[in-house]
Amino acid sequence: MSILTITNLTFREAWRKKIFWLALVLGVAFLILFAIGFHFILIEVTQNSRSAVTRGTAFVNILSNEVTGVFLILGLFAINSLGIQGGILQMVNHGISTGALFLVVGMLYERRHTRDMDEFGGLWKIMPIYGALTLIVALSSMGLPGLNGFVGEFTILLGAWQAGGIEGVLQTNWFAALAALGVILAAVYILFMFQKLFLGPLRKDENRNLLDLNWREIITLVPLIVLIFWIGLYPQPFFNLMAASVDQLVVSLETAQSVAVAGLP
Repeated sequence: MSILTITNLTFREAWRKKIFWLALVLGVAFLILFAIGFHFILIEVTQNSRSAVTRGTAFVNILSNEVTGVFLILGLFAINSLGIQGGILQMVNHGISTGALFLVVGMLYERRHTRDMDEFGGLWKIMPIYGALTLIVALSSMGLPGLNGFVGEFTILLGAWQAGGIEGVLQTNWFAALAALGVILAAVYILFMFQKLFLGPLRKDENRNLLDLNWREIITLVPLIVLIFWIGLYPQPFFNLMAASVDQLVVSLETAQSVAVAGLP
């Protein structure tokens, strides 16, 4: 084995250790936020504290952004075209899906002036248009195939898996496997939210007179819904737009790595 090969492996091992510690820190932060959020939810269940609900909701919001951030870091630190392109596209997807979620929550809040999920249930029966559009946005956030979230997450996972090979920066496929598990966990809390709001019997009399979305609200959501399906079904224009810049970035990183390896004693 040549000296250049040995130093190259040493360089990759150093990168792998740095990424491992970064992933460990993010994982611990994720678990801390998860524990705090459910701590407040438990207080709400035992003491019926409204402030605990608000704080628990805030931490769940932070948790969802933490999941997206971990995915982005995984894609960018794969240091290959697939991972970086997936990370960039997922930032766009996050803006679309999260923006749509904020809109649908705001539309419901304007009608009931509460964000407590226990105050709802069975909304599909009286607000079918609102329920259908919310379902599309929720499935987008889950990463359902055919919608925008799937394309970004799957591309990141492919890039991370590619980087997990012997010649890759990560040198292990555990990162890709753990990220895939995160997709499943995200689907759990999103489906739980949808079930609490829309399915089951109509439990509260206050909800019986709620009006479905009007044309102004539908027109506001339609452009985001179009983007969700466009990126999910035909993402190639978006990949073509960033391909040249990303390829140049990867070449620059590989060149910098080669120079660093050549400069090692």
